[in-house]
Amino acid sequence: MNKIQQFLLTNYPTIWNVKLFPILLLLILVHLLMVFIGFKVEKLDFEHIFYSFGSADSDRELILKLILCCSVLIAILLFIGWLVYYARHNRLSNHYPAKTRQIYGEWLLVFSIILMITAIPFSFMEGCRLRGKSTADIEEVNDALKTLYLAQILIPNDSYSYRCNYIEQTNLIPLPDSLANNLNNPDIRSTYFLDDNQYEIFKENKYIGNSILYLKKETVYANKVKQWLIDGETDSIQAVMIAFEKLITKADIKYPNIITAEQWFNRIYHPPFFPVNKRTMIGDYNYEYNMTKPILPFTVFTTRYEYILSCHTNSIYSNDTLLTIFCIATLLSLLVMAAKITNLKNWIKSFIIVGLISLFSIILTMILSEFKTFMIMCVITFIISFIYIIHHVLISESKNHSAIIINIFIFLIPFFIPLLYKICPIDYSFTKILWYNLAIILVVMYPILKLLRSWKGLAEE
Repeated sequence: MNKIQQFLLTNYPTIWNVKLFPILLLLILVHLLMVFIGFKVEKLDFEHIFYSFGSADSDRELILKLILCCSVLIAILLFIGWLVYYARHNRLSNHYPAKTRQIYGEWLLVFSIILMITAIPFSFMEGCRLRGKSTADIEEVNDALKTLYLAQILIPNDSYSYRCNYIEQTNLIPLPDSLANNLNNPDIRSTYFLDDNQYEIFKENKYIGNSILYLKKETVYANKVKQWLIDGETDSIQAVMIAFEKLITKADIKYPNIITAEQWFNRIYHPPFFPVNKRTMIGDYNYEYNMTKPILPFTVFTTRYEYILSCHTNSIYSNDTLLTIFCIATLLSLLVMAAKITNLKNWIKSFIIVGLISLFSIILTMILSEFKTFMIMCVITFIISFIYIIHHVLISESKNHSAIIINIFIFLIPFFIPLLYKICPIDYSFTKILWYNLAIILVVMYPILKLLRSWKGLAEE
């Protein structure tokens, strides 16, 4: 390691100065560790129904969130540790004059290092995603979800969703002639009347009780199963139930009161009305595991497989995630370079002044009841700072107390274009504006650093 550092010091001083080699090795190890931890701690068994920062098992949720917080803390500590070593040598001081391209290259390296540090928590989340992705291939997941979506209508766990609205309901089930003259038959009443036979469910020779066919949820899968029920396609219905039973067997579910495909079919298949009452309802394990009625783990399975599908189709590093990482890295890299160009004392003074300006702007905004006042004040401060720096570099022979203005100017660089957009909106999304802002900063930082290098060459007093 020492030989490598000595070689970099002699041949590539900029790379040596930012401690690129040791921090890069450390960051690679930390990212791999975070991925490994995420992969190991994420559980997709049916006793821990908690998937990638969703909601279900509270203990599981707490563990994952604690590890995520620890990854953020690790990133902060790494940033501080690297900053301590980086601050030891300042190539931007008057004693070590550097060319503009060297300063710009150093800022790009600082930006890249901070970018990798900022991404550490997302590596943990990526590990969780990889665990989900490795659980089942996408074809298996799609087949399982198709079975679940088809089965949903066949698992009536409440009567409200299957209630008939006589006024609005279309395609009411007609009363067959074979039943019209036998409504007082005890077996028929037990099957088709609601609980305790206390409500009539026939009106004008139409069935108006609760029925699977009256499910309010209109989906392609629900409509398909409804048609199977109407047409009497028992083979298709039983095939769905058997496929669901295979999912239970494969997952090695040991919940009590889970019914078989045959029991399921016998419980709900009562043509032509397919009534929904206490004698036909089936509980959902996710909500009703303490119930004595038969259950099927529909919600548990759906949650599991939808999460696995999202692991296959979605990336942790989405457009919004990448934008967040790049924005944080840009802001922090500019703050670091501001301290390097001036000094820590002036940097702190500038930070306090910016805070006071922000406070004044907020108070003025509240007085005027105009939100744009704060943004306009920030833009004006940036423009005045920029003009002052150019004027100072062109006519002054010493820095005097301009370091504070320099810092304020650098602090406001990443906010200038987004604030202009908010003041004068154009036909672009704010996300696009932020990406354009990052690209523009990468380009304009070279002439800005050239200007600041000229300022750096001025005498102190």
